[in-house]
Amino acid sequence: MYGGGALLIAGIFSIFMPIMAALSTMWIFGWLLVICGLLEITYAFHLRFPCDKRLRHSAFLWLFVSANITLLGGVMILIFPSSGIAVLSLLIAGVLLLSGAGRLLVGLYWKPYNGWRWMIWDGLISLIIGGSMLLSWPDYSLAYVGILTGLAFISSGIWRITYRPKQHV
Repeated sequence: MYGGGALLIAGIFSIFMPIMAALSTMWIFGWLLVICGLLEITYAFHLRFPCDKRLRHSAFLWLFVSANITLLGGVMILIFPSSGIAVLSLLIAGVLLLSGAGRLLVGLYWKPYNGWRWMIWDGLISLIIGGSMLLSWPDYSLAYVGILTGLAFISSGIWRITYRPKQHV
């Protein structure tokens, strides 16, 4: 229930401040990639395999390259957030399409339980939002990341607040 309320509040803020919501998302995501890249670099240097030296150097090289790609991706998102938002909007569209289809199917399966209609509604809203994001990409990426994701948060928050499983006696 508290998670539903948090999603509802986050959705309202995202709708009324879409640019701030989109840029905040990119800022958080960029820093997470930077931190993960630095941790991966540290891990690569501390990695020790008990097997032969050739495998140890090969593993280090691949882990080091992978870590630097993660680090570079985070830095690029922090430097060019609008490009990151365009790419993120494609990712969000895909996630909304897949999760919307899943929620729609689960809502139909949960039909006898309270809140099943809200879950179906949530699935339909997510499918519509994901489809519209995909069709209008990249022109409205900034607005869609904030506003439409906010609508998805609100819809998800409502069904989480209203869902109550039936008690079997």
